[in-house]
Parts: sequence; structure tokens; C-alpha cells
Amino acid sequence: MTATLEWSERKPGVFSRALDDLELFYTWVGTPRSKENKQNWYMSSGIKLEIQRPNLVEATKTAWLEIRRRYPNIAAKVENGVWIYRVASNQEEYKTWLEETFHVHRTSLTARELWSEPDMQPTTRITIHVLPNTQEILIRGPHLMLDGFLSMKILRTIMEILGNPPDAVRFGDEAKNLQMPLAVNCRTPPYTAAQEAKWQSILDEWAQAVPTTHLQTTNQTQPPGCSRSQWLVFDAEDTRQIQNALRKLGISLAAATQAALSLAARKHSSGEDKYNSHATFGLYSAREFVQSSITPSEIIVPHVLGVPVVIPLRSTFIETARDAGKALQGAKGTDAFALAVSPLWTSDLPKLLAKPLPDDSPMPADIQLSYMGPLDSHLLKEVRDHLRPGEDIRCLDWWAALDMVGANVVCPTVVFQGQLRFSLGYNEVYHSKESIKYFLDLVGKQLSEGLNLSLFPTACVPGDEDWLVKYDDED
Repeated sequence: MTATLEWSERKPGVFSRALDDLELFYTWVGTPRSKENKQNWYMSSGIKLEIQRPNLVEATKTAWLEIRRRYPNIAAKVENGVWIYRVASNQEEYKTWLEETFHVHRTSLTARELWSEPDMQPTTRITIHVLPNTQEILIRGPHLMLDGFLSMKILRTIMEILGNPPDAVRFGDEAKNLQMPLAVNCRTPPYTAAQEAKWQSILDEWAQAVPTTHLQTTNQTQPPGCSRSQWLVFDAEDTRQIQNALRKLGISLAAATQAALSLAARKHSSGEDKYNSHATFGLYSAREFVQSSITPSEIIVPHVLGVPVVIPLRSTFIETARDAGKALQGAKGTDAFALAVSPLWTSDLPKLLAKPLPDDSPMPADIQLSYMGPLDSHLLKEVRDHLRPGEDIRCLDWWAALDMVGANVVCPTVVFQGQLRFSLGYNEVYHSKESIKYFLDLVGKQLSEGLNLSLFPTACVPGDEDWLVKYDDED
């Protein structure tokens, strides 16, 4: 298996390898589910910069070229079921790739607003979008190639290169930097009989909890529309209050955010008398299991582990948060359980989700937490460490969202600039703007009332960015 997953030169300048289990799973997830040109879980992430550059567009293009040299995986694509990479010293490949992937938007829209536009269609490779009027950079790509941590890594590296640009970018030998998938980097061990039995028990518990806590939906028989985003921000003082209260209680922020989302979802769908649990999924980074020579922070291919998990919903927020922490840790397991059963996750989950629900079941509309934790050390400190003397680049905003073809909602949750932020990506057909705003208000109340704190979070829609200052368009 490992040999087929390693890059090899099939002919001069053309390299290939097979997809591992996780990549095959993401291929399945991303299969378009409607007549529209949409792709489920298509990833987008953006940053707002404060930077002095005579021409941000050209500077970003240079950074994008250097990104490809360092991390050529971003320019690979799947052809006939295998990964293909063509070296960029091939002028046709270089020109085609740059035309496909580098885009400039001289618009009054912010990146979040642009993300929701109907003409922002999915592509087969990671793309970069420069918005000079707002000094924003947006990257997009299939979840097969891009997840939250990878988007952060790419955007952080772009900032580093903007602050310390190369004299020249040369291609030809960049294929030496092609990276292997999770199965190779983590040397995924075969699961034991005990681990397989535990996995089956987890699946059975999850299936028995469905139908489960969910969000209220509309237009359930209609085809999907555009994806939209809203987000909830707790300022730095509110975030400190939350963290201090949780520290005293011995509850992690991840567990508390899961409890807030689960309890808010039950309230949102008026399910307090119907549901005493939330069947969802625990998502974990596989970077701690990396056993190759590559530094985990340098990994530029998806390394995510998923395990079904059932969150008990108790009578109080604190009880729910405690049990959420236990459930999430139990699903991850010990002895690399989540890693060992990852092939079962990628093979069994499609079968599980394909099972028809009872006729009277609500439309699946899960709220899925994607907890990424504190970002400041990754996005701010590391960038400053790479700047040339006298350079100053500030990152004022970071966000991530997934295109959602169904009624499920994904919530990347981070602490950025000391602020706790919940970001929701949802489909406009199944969730109205007002309904999502109501849900975010419920999330805020769960944390405020549940921890007995006076908190004042702000719910935002694209165009509400607090840094919103337009810049003169560049020539």
C-alpha cells in the first residue's frame, strides 16, 4: 500500500501517486449533489491584512509562485483517480495553472461577501483571490486538498513571503517537495480486534441516536442554493471571562463550545422534549501521530481524523460541557485509536449516512463543530518572526467556511486576537438569515447563562467586519 501512495515520476516532469483512504473519502464527500455546479465541503479561508505595498497584487503573485515551489501539492490534481503533478518549468503547465488559480477582484465586496457570490464556482485545484480594495486574500479549494489548518498554513506562509520576498522563483526541481498523505506520514497501524469492536459499538450508539438534535430547516424538498456565512464574536474581555470560568471548573474550551452548539441546536428546533443527546462527529488532528521526517507544522495535505460521537444533553450547561469533554475524549480514545480506525471511518461513514431515515424524520441538519483552538501563535507571532527588519504586516482577521450543499452547518471555532469566534457556513435555501442569527444568539446565551457571566457577543454577517475600510484600487 505504501509504495502506491508514494510519488513517482511516470514520465519526465510528470509525477503521480494513489489516493489514500482519507482522500478517497473527501472525494466522495465532494461529489456534487445537485444540478448546480457546487461541491459539498468546498473549503474557503481568508485573511485581512494591514500592509504597505506599492502593488499588493504583484507581491501576492510572487508569494503564490513561491508557495507552489515550496509546497507543490497545491498544484496537483486528480486525473482518472490518481494524483498528477506536472513540474512548473513546463511553460504550458505554468501558464495554465496561473490562469486557473490566481484571481484579482477589484470590487467593493469583502472576501466573505465575495465567497457567497454565485459565480464563485469550485475548481479542481487550490485557488487564490486577491482583493486590493480591502487588502484581503482568499484561498479556496476542494476539501480533498484544503482544510482549516492547511488554509491557515498557506495564508501564514503568504504573509511571511510578503514580508520577506525571494529574489526569484525558479521551478524544475520542486517535485522533490511533494508530500505524502496521512496514511504514509502517520504510518497508520492496522486496527486490532478490540479497536474494531469499539468502533462498531460507537457506530451502533450513533445510529441509535438518530434522528437527533438538529437545526430547524425550511424548503426541505428544494435544491440547494448559495452558501452563506455568519459569525459570533466574543471580545477579548468576554473571552477571558469564559476561559477563567472554565479553568475553575476544569472544563476545556472545546467541550464548552460543543455544549453551547448542541444545546442551542436543540432549543433552535424546539427539541427540548424530544432529544436528550446529539449525534455528531469528533474531529481530531492527525499531526500528533506523524512519524515521517516532515515537521508536522509543515504538512500541506489533509491530516484529519473523524469518529462518530454522541453528546449527552443534560439539564444544565455545565453538566453537558463536562459530558461533552468526556465523550469527545472517549471517541478519540487512547493508543492511537482514532488513527487506527481511520480506514473504517472513511469506509463505514458513507454506508451509515446512506441508510434511509424513518419517514417522519426531520431533514438532517447537524451543527458540526470544527474546533481549531488559539490561532494567534500560528498567524501572528510566526509571521513576525519571518519578517525582514523594518517590515510590518498585521493580520486583522481570519475566517474559514465550507460550502454546504445540504442542510448541515459546519462551525469552525477559534480564538483569534484573544477573541472567541464561532463561524457558521450554511446553505441559504434551508436556513434563513434570521434563523441563523437566532441560533447564534442562542449560542451566546448558553455560554453567558450557563457560566453565570455577563457576556455581550456580537453576531455578524458579511459586510459587518469591524475593520471595514476600503483602500484605493491599485493600478
